[in-house]
This record gives sequence, C-alpha cells and structure tokens, in this order.
Amino acid sequence: MEVAEKLAPRVVIVTGASRGVGRETARELAFRGHQVVATMRNPDRDGPAVVQGFESHIQVAACDITSRNATEAAAAFALEQHGRIDALVNNAALLLIGAIEEVVDQEIHDLFNTNLTGQMRMTQAVLPAMRRQQGGKIITVSSLAGRIAGPAFGSYCASKWALEGLMQALRYELAPFGIEVSLITMGAYRTEMQFKSTFTTQKLQDGTSVYQAPCEAFIEGEKVRANLNPSVRTVACNIADAVEFPDPLALHIPVGFDVHRVMPLRERMSYDEFEAMISGMRNEGFPGSWFGTIEENPPVPVAE
Repeated sequence: MEVAEKLAPRVVIVTGASRGVGRETARELAFRGHQVVATMRNPDRDGPAVVQGFESHIQVAACDITSRNATEAAAAFALEQHGRIDALVNNAALLLIGAIEEVVDQEIHDLFNTNLTGQMRMTQAVLPAMRRQQGGKIITVSSLAGRIAGPAFGSYCASKWALEGLMQALRYELAPFGIEVSLITMGAYRTEMQFKSTFTTQKLQDGTSVYQAPCEAFIEGEKVRANLNPSVRTVACNIADAVEFPDPLALHIPVGFDVHRVMPLRERMSYDEFEAMISGMRNEGFPGSWFGTIEENPPVPVAE
C-alpha cells in the first residue's frame, strides 16, 4: 500500500492495536509515513491484519498493560528498533456495563487495572526516553463518559474520570520537559469493543440482574447512538493529527457529533438541572440515548 508523504516520521507506540480504534490509528499513522509499534496481547493472532500493507512502517509487539514487565518491554523494544519514542497513544481499555450494586471486586479490579493503572504503567515506561529527548506526546483515548456520568456504566465512568484527573496532573508535571499531554474525548462509535467485546457484569450475563431490563435497554440505546456517529476511522484521523501537530493548549480533543453537541449543553446546565433531567427519565429505564436526551431537551437559557 502506498504511504503518504507528510511530516518527518515519528516513532509512535499504540496500545490496544489489535482492533477498533487502535488498529485504525496504527494504520493511519503508518499511511502518513510514521513508524508504529502496535502493541496487543496476542500478536500472532491479531498482528497480521494490522500490519498488512504497511510492513515497513508497523512493527507488532506483545504487551498486556496490566503487566509492569510487559509495558517496560514494549518501550524497550521501540527504543531498540528506532532509538526514540516520539508519542504514546494510550488506547487499550475495557468497557464495563452494569449497575454499581452488582459489580464484584474482580470486575472493578480488572476495569481499573486496565483503564487507569495500565495507562499509568505504559506512560511511566516511555517517559524516561521522552525526558531525555526533551519532547514527546502522551495521547490518551478517553470518553464522553469521562466528562459526564450516567446510569448503567457508573464503574466505567469512574475509571475514565480517574484517568482524566491523572492525565491533567501529568500535563502540569511534564510541561517543563516539552512533553505534551492530550485526551481524546470520544463518543459512541461502531467499534468491536462496543458491539463484540462489550463487557457486562456477571449478573447481566447470567440474566439474574435486578437491573436486567434497564441495562439491556441502555446497551441497545448505545448501539443506536453509535450508529449515528462516523466510522471509527474518524477517531484514528483525529489521533494521528494530535501526533503530528503541536497544540499545547489542547487538553481535550473532542471527537464525534454527540461529544460536540452534548458537552456545550452540559456545561450550560447546573448540576441541579442535570440531576432533574436524569431523574425524570427513571420511568424509561436507563436508555443509552440519555446523552441524546440532553441534546433534544436542552435547558432553558438563563438571561445574562
């Protein structure tokens, strides 16, 4: 496949590159001429589809971000192959749907060990090289769920809110070293994570949840909302742009019609207004379109 000629090539590590956003991001960066180390848990199974057509620009490395040894090995591999690391795309994540009452210890441990601690491990692994270089980028894929909480995925929201706090603090710590930190705030997308690998609580899987019907309605609503958004490649292009172009003021990079429309409306609402809106939806269960409800029923503007 022909590679586009653009900027000087960067060396980029992309985690969770076996499918979805990670795979498309790795391939988009390679298309733009960058050198990519695409990490995944099972490179023998998933690597060939990621590399195909970009054999000279994508290298695959085994990495489970829940392992300290694995994240350090992935960073060492990139340095061994290329001598530098210009950017890290923290993409690997888990999605957990289910009522907070029914989440068990192992589920919450696995969620935070990936979505928070795993991102921290991978970031820590690349920072010594970036500090020596006096420059680099940490780009972390977050979510609208990291800015607005809602029913049926409170645990997932908690992991993303924690990630937001971590990355905001990191931004201040790394600024003196010329290292930029950005968060990709993405909405619902037609990804395999959402439609093939959606991780629900064991109670929901067993069909024994007290919240079974509303949670299932939430999942169906999420699919409807996701299908209104552009393809996952849109996210990949935004991430690639963030790798290529300096914008030290951009902490949050919004991607998706729902994010662009919902966030300004949410920011205009007081907490009490938002609470009243969510409370008024109780008879409807936990519809996945509740973000859309914000758009369809915006608060009455307050006179300046």
